Amino acid sequence: MRVILFLAAALVAHFSFAQDSMNMVSLYNWTTDGMPSSSAWGNLYNEVWGYEQDGREYAIIGTTGGTHFIDVTDPANAVEVDFVEGTQTGPIVVHRDYHNMDNYLYMVCQEGQSSLQIADLSYLPDSVHVVYDDNAILRGSHNVFIDTAQAKLYACYVFKPGFQGVIGLQVIDISNPEVPTILDELYLQEDVHDMYVKDNIAYLHRGYNGGLQIVDFNESPPAMLGSITEYEGQGYNHSGYLSEDENIYVLADETHGSPLKILNVSDPTDIEVLTTVTSGINPLSIAHNQIIHDDKIYSAFYYDGIYVWSIENPESPVLIGYYDTSTLAHQQSYEGAWGVYPFLSSGHILVSDMQTGLWVLELDESLSADLEQKTRFDIFPNPTSSFITLMGENLENQPYQILDQTGRLVRSGYVELSGKIELSSMPNGIYILQIGNAYKRVIKN
Repeated sequence: MRVILFLAAALVAHFSFAQDSMNMVSLYNWTTDGMPSSSAWGNLYNEVWGYEQDGREYAIIGTTGGTHFIDVTDPANAVEVDFVEGTQTGPIVVHRDYHNMDNYLYMVCQEGQSSLQIADLSYLPDSVHVVYDDNAILRGSHNVFIDTAQAKLYACYVFKPGFQGVIGLQVIDISNPEVPTILDELYLQEDVHDMYVKDNIAYLHRGYNGGLQIVDFNESPPAMLGSITEYEGQGYNHSGYLSEDENIYVLADETHGSPLKILNVSDPTDIEVLTTVTSGINPLSIAHNQIIHDDKIYSAFYYDGIYVWSIENPESPVLIGYYDTSTLAHQQSYEGAWGVYPFLSSGHILVSDMQTGLWVLELDESLSADLEQKTRFDIFPNPTSSFITLMGENLENQPYQILDQTGRLVRSGYVELSGKIELSSMPNGIYILQIGNAYKRVIKN
């Protein structure tokens, strides 16, 4: 595993709410005027998605008014190229969701009298062509996910004309992408909040009533392969994502204070929690949507912005970057970073924030090295087996923090006159010592 410098530049106080960034910079921030905020959490913006064609990159973001298409190929000169009005608009709208198969984008909204909208994106950058807009299949859905290899769209928490209540999961044939056809409807009057699907194997997030379930849709009826219903930080089982090798799954509970769970799912009958990670900023910190890509976990963290961990070793994740898109104080609510899309060829990361709009970010791990060179104190011995001594000016009585590689606060205190900090009771490992805006890596062995 390559050495990744970890510098927790924004964890100035374990329970603070003002963060900046670590190893991530903003290339572009887009907002729009003239649309109302939702009546639920005051959010104007919701889900984010991305699309590429002919060497150009596009950000797709939902608002209370509909879906916006922004050319972000050159973030310094980004421009909105089209807008598709939602069937349902206005303050009632909280959730929109997106997924594409080839050049077709599938759009849903949960609230009100909405519809399934399908757009052909092949005409970009000129325009977006809506080729289907109908509520015959659904008038509302919380989330959608496409199993592209099977040309199946899975819609969860569905509302359908003529059906009283909720359809937990709807399976839709999109092999003819402009003519969707219902294949199955399951979990009637039950909560399926979100899902990840690959080759007919679905990872279903069942809210408070079933945890994470792995279901084989090759069988009829679908067969349960395994589940996990009891685990650390259990709350509202919300969302997750599968690694490229199909062995690791990241699981989020949309519950304040609950960490992300990193699971070994190589054997669905014996799902194992390998470890947990969290932003560690506030007891009210709360994860939302996650994606695994190139051995990294990208997670929107509401009030804390976007967080990125390396999982080259899934049992020992390393925090390698974050960017705080929100300026709001933590509270028992749902505001801030909503979603993330890290798949653009440029490496640019798309993030949506419910109040501050679309962000185009860049992750640059080399920034850690730059920061480390600017530290204002030295430590010895390093590595150490028991203690370190600080050398520098004006250190006496300065508050310090020691953080582990997941960003968790391990120890804090004030620098004594001797400059000595005792570490003998801490497990061996790599830590970061922070004093003010200065950082040093500490190795205990």
